[in-house]
Amino acid sequence: MRRLAKRALAERGEEDGQLVSLLFLSAFFFLGLLGGLLFAALGEASSELSDYLGAYFQAAGTEGGWRPAPWSVVWDLIRWPVAALALGFTTLGVFCVPALLLARGFLLSYSVCLFLRLFGMGGMLAALVVFGVTALFALPVLFAVSCKSFRICLGRLGRYGEPVRPSLRQYLATLVPSAGMVVAGAVAQCTLMPALLDAVCARFFVS
Repeated sequence: MRRLAKRALAERGEEDGQLVSLLFLSAFFFLGLLGGLLFAALGEASSELSDYLGAYFQAAGTEGGWRPAPWSVVWDLIRWPVAALALGFTTLGVFCVPALLLARGFLLSYSVCLFLRLFGMGGMLAALVVFGVTALFALPVLFAVSCKSFRICLGRLGRYGEPVRPSLRQYLATLVPSAGMVVAGAVAQCTLMPALLDAVCARFFVS
């Protein structure tokens, strides 16, 4: 009975620790989003970038536009989670994993807000298609891997976190669902995203 009680308390503490880690990392991601919004709003818009993107969106609306290569799609989905996973093997991950989430939030927010600033509603919808489809699948994977790595790093420092050497089962519990999300995201990016982008560009960028 005591063993069952101790096990239940350990599992409850583990769940609480995961929730605290998730909230902590989410705060950094939110700060990145806010920073990207402010930077895009206060920075100077490049006329060269506006002309280049405008020409591309017009071509996408009239000629069918961009069709991503599968390898580039997979790399786009896994590069941030792979970085978070690698940081979990060093104590520097305690600082670098939150910084990674901060940078990811900043770049995502800045890109979307810049499209909105340059092209108005059409740019906003194009940004939601280009970045939103990817983020829909990539962000859950990034947060799952980041929380795992962050807690492992805390354990390396002797703080409340995962064991210093997690078992293969613990890794698979995170990586297997993440792999499924990556596959689903790759299929969506290769099929759904090009069609949506062509439709948005034809509606807002072709006169």
